[in-house]
Amino acid sequence: MLKYKRWSRVLVVTLLVVCGSIAPAAAATDTKADSGSLQTVAQSYTTTKPLQQGLIVQLDDKDKNKVTTVTYKNAKKTYGVVVAASAAAVTLSSDAAQQAYVVTSGRYNVLVSNQNGEVDVGDFVSVSAIDGIGMKADSDVDTVLGRAVTAFNGKSNVISTTTLKDSSGKQLKVTMGMVAVDVAIVPSPLHTGADGGVPQFVQKLAVSLLGQPINPVQLYISVALFLLGAGTVVSLLYSGIQTSMTAIGRNPLARQSIMRNMIQVIIASVLIFIGCLVAVYLILKI
Repeated sequence: MLKYKRWSRVLVVTLLVVCGSIAPAAAATDTKADSGSLQTVAQSYTTTKPLQQGLIVQLDDKDKNKVTTVTYKNAKKTYGVVVAASAAAVTLSSDAAQQAYVVTSGRYNVLVSNQNGEVDVGDFVSVSAIDGIGMKADSDVDTVLGRAVTAFNGKSNVISTTTLKDSSGKQLKVTMGMVAVDVAIVPSPLHTGADGGVPQFVQKLAVSLLGQPINPVQLYISVALFLLGAGTVVSLLYSGIQTSMTAIGRNPLARQSIMRNMIQVIIASVLIFIGCLVAVYLILKI
């Protein structure tokens, strides 16, 4: 049983690493698509008070046509980011006198604080103790807004400062600024117990290679498909090479023809394996 678990982990890690070799090509396309600020539709919502650009918001519990700043306690309700009407390619507005334009995906500037330390490029961003303001995500938050593509060290480009109290009652001075974030609201891969049965080290590896967490269904289907493809390829290669060697021993004069057939088997096996890897990557990327 222990041996089986050990081999299962090896297969999972191998699967994700191999998928990583396919990821750069797709990532290049994704980067090109997200390189500008005009990437998605900005929907207008009514508000009870003016909302500054860059604030993280949630839908109002009683009125889904209204948004309000999301709180740390309600991080799971994170819905999007307030942007200027001109920041998106398409804007859908209402006739409401007081409204905010909200996007739910794309690359946009987000207000963050250094409450949880400096925000570095690649860090996940979640809502902080300050309503509507982001911070570097940690294992206590169950939902992230996206990943930072610029940094905020808490010293440069400071917009505002405030004082918070930690759990011991000690006052903590925090600063706020703007960072660009690739907005993609998902369950936090850093959250303890949020992996849904996926080992933590596998989840972190998936995030580093694919840019997003995976769920157990994706993982199990991918592992099954990978094992099926690998088994098929090994079977083809073994039988093809063995048959070819036996045929050459029996009929040396047909060596050239037999070798040509063996090469065709090898090429077919490689193509099947590549197709399997592409299918696995697409399943994990969904």
